[in-house]
Amino acid sequence: MIDRPYLLSAIFLLSTHGGIALAQDSAMIYPAQEQSVEQLADDRFECHLEGVTWSGFDPSGPLVSVPAGPITVQVADNPKEGATATGAFVGAVAGMVIGSNNDHAIEGAVVGAVVGTVVGSAVESKGKANVREQAQEQATSEAAARGAIRTGLERQRLLYHQTIQVCLEGRGYVVR
Repeated sequence: MIDRPYLLSAIFLLSTHGGIALAQDSAMIYPAQEQSVEQLADDRFECHLEGVTWSGFDPSGPLVSVPAGPITVQVADNPKEGATATGAFVGAVAGMVIGSNNDHAIEGAVVGAVVGTVVGSAVESKGKANVREQAQEQATSEAAARGAIRTGLERQRLLYHQTIQVCLEGRGYVVR
């Protein structure tokens, strides 16, 4: 006889109609050819093994879980951080050098600093946008991966239950 203590604990007898309900899917199995409870347990276990083989899903084994809850991603540092300050400094120096040729070094430094600040700010802002975009792509990718895992597990579970049903019906049981 097949050793199946974990299977027997998952099955319980109903007091009416001589049927057996499966705890994991609430299917009712009725012996249509006067099979004994022991024969049903043997057939159910063998069909369980066939379901596991065909589907790759084993409800009696460890459960595979898909992370639930919000998706968190590591946001990278902005590689353009500090471009505003750098632009202001470089612009001021360049403006001062250019302005010193015609005795307008201070005005040149101010204009250069303003232009450098605007350019640096644009560069820094673009860096922030790129970092946000990368984080969004990573989160979208993680969400798609979770969805694919859930879909795959659901398909395996469904194939497992369909295989058991076909197997038991082939052995002369009515499955509802």
